[in-house]
Amino acid sequence: METMSVGELAASQLGLPHYEEETPRETPIGLPILNLKNEHDSYEVYVIEETEEAESLHQAATMAGFYNSRFFHEYVQMNKADVKVGEYRSAFRIEDSERNLSLFAVTRRDGFVLAELSTEHLANVAEQLAKLHAISVFDPNLEFCQTVMENYQVISEYRAEVLRSTLNEARQLFQGEHKHFFQKPDWISGELEQHSQWLSDRSTEDETGLGALVLCHGNLTAESLRFTQDGEHLVSIVDWENVHFGDPAFDLSHLIITSASPEIRRNHFMKVFRTYFYTLIDIRAQKFKLSDLKTSFRRFHREILLNGLRPLLDLLSSDVDDALKRSSAARWEDCAEETASFLSGQYISDEEQCFFAK
Repeated sequence: METMSVGELAASQLGLPHYEEETPRETPIGLPILNLKNEHDSYEVYVIEETEEAESLHQAATMAGFYNSRFFHEYVQMNKADVKVGEYRSAFRIEDSERNLSLFAVTRRDGFVLAELSTEHLANVAEQLAKLHAISVFDPNLEFCQTVMENYQVISEYRAEVLRSTLNEARQLFQGEHKHFFQKPDWISGELEQHSQWLSDRSTEDETGLGALVLCHGNLTAESLRFTQDGEHLVSIVDWENVHFGDPAFDLSHLIITSASPEIRRNHFMKVFRTYFYTLIDIRAQKFKLSDLKTSFRRFHREILLNGLRPLLDLLSSDVDDALKRSSAARWEDCAEETASFLSGQYISDEEQCFFAK
């Protein structure tokens, strides 16, 4: 008898007699996702192979990401949160002589990834994050919070390991085959050396300057967002395997720095944070001020700049059009210069005040 595929077994568990299995994908840390669709719904089915002990840090991080994603979706459903992250359906196991798999499924509306985000797109995301943060305050006595943070510690260790190797790779490539994509490759190489030292000296403890810990996506970029085809409406925020309790400003800072134009990043970022802040305090009072979000935005620049290195290297090594490679390299280089000016104290004020848009 022919062994059924994982997709077939998952469809059976979900009660889908008629379905199409689209191309599977992987999340940024390598968590595999099956895409099943029938005439009514689209399903994302997260899959992990269970083992008694992880054989590598990557495998341990992937397992941690699987369970954090599942716990997050269960948490949102349990709290009936009105946030666009898909609808948790069920979790199940597939066990036979060859496989020992854990799976869970989420239904989502189909959507499209936008290459660059406007202030309106960013404001839509800010409203969703505010709704999530209003219910997701860290409580050290809750098992959910403790488990999420323990899993995220494993993921953080893996990401730090990847970043160290990425920095070494970037220094070589930016002086070699990718040099022509940058205006100041020699300067960038020197900056990467300083960032490597900072990474070595950095504390592994979570940092927050706002006195509050909320559920953070952890790697929010344009690739994590799905919009309607016309780009007018946010459909869903995906890939929650890096979810953790962190600084309320982190996710929006990450999204603006990685996925908005330099003009928005410099001159209109507070418009996005205002949308977030006033949506949040309409739901629940907060101890931090709007001006604190601006301070955190500056503080996160270096970390987020380095988070963008791996996707940049993958893009520059791919077969996409050179124009896209040049524009992506220019955006990253511009952010690198801005980060350096923040760290040196030589940044020229953007005049982006907390209560008035420029």
